[in-house]
Amino acid sequence: MERFQDPERLAALFARCRIPERLPWTAAYPWTLQYYEKGEYLCRLREPMESLYLLLEGGIQTSLTNAAGRTRLVATAQPGELVGGDVEVVLGNVQATTDQRAQEDGALCAALPLAEYREALCSDLGFLRYASRRLARIVVMNTFRATNDLLLPLENRLAAYLLSQAE
Repeated sequence: MERFQDPERLAALFARCRIPERLPWTAAYPWTLQYYEKGEYLCRLREPMESLYLLLEGGIQTSLTNAAGRTRLVATAQPGELVGGDVEVVLGNVQATTDQRAQEDGALCAALPLAEYREALCSDLGFLRYASRRLARIVVMNTFRATNDLLLPLENRLAAYLLSQAE
């Protein structure tokens, strides 16, 4: 991971991803840029969660690994999305609840240290509204996926997955 300060680039990336319009609460905090190479982890399950992350370039995969060592891809993220830290802020966790790592092109993120800003985020109504909407969407999508996993035959699920990953 490479951490650096570049206010002009940060402002340009925020503008390109329309962060000021979509997430106005972000303006109240001093974000830094962090670059992760392909396969590098932003956070690991049950390890300290250091920052709140906004993905600005590249892609992130979120996955979970069970006790038997099998890993399941939970979600992928696109630029302009909050990709980590909101669950930890809302629940008061200091440990990550998932594994998140950079995809093929790496990932450039805006990062905000949770140790310093957790209390401010917990009092920020804009952030809390955004986090609750985001988490509600995740619950709805997980319910939909679980229903499909239970009710659809394997062939249909595989075909849907292949179509969703096709470019």
